[in-house]
Amino acid sequence: MPHDRLKSEDVKSLVDSRLQELRKRLLDSSRRNPLINVRFSATSTSILRVVDELPDVLRHNLTTGNSMRIVPLPALEEELPDEKDDTFFEALYAARQEDELYLAEIAKVDPESEKAEGKLLKIERALKDRVREAL
Repeated sequence: MPHDRLKSEDVKSLVDSRLQELRKRLLDSSRRNPLINVRFSATSTSILRVVDELPDVLRHNLTTGNSMRIVPLPALEEELPDEKDDTFFEALYAARQEDELYLAEIAKVDPESEKAEGKLLKIERALKDRVREAL
């Protein structure tokens, strides 16, 4: 009988050690794990970033079915530091008159459209970025 007991303890020990090894392999903490290594982008449709909320409250609301109000962050309207100097303003003024891509895109925008303001802001931002690169 003692011999059988020893075998069962050996088996138990072996199984425990193997389970520990498997657990380590199941818990992938490398960059390959999409739950850890998430790349956020402005056009992402599979990820929702929640800002200024306690994780425990968020989890509770999601698991209990409580309703939540989700509001987008406001757009960044603050000018960048290098866009505040006179050299940039002069170059931007000239680019608004001469940049063919800017002029073509502005001409395409229908001022009556609901999305006109957003499109104009994107076109202006793209022009500022091009002027910045040129300087």
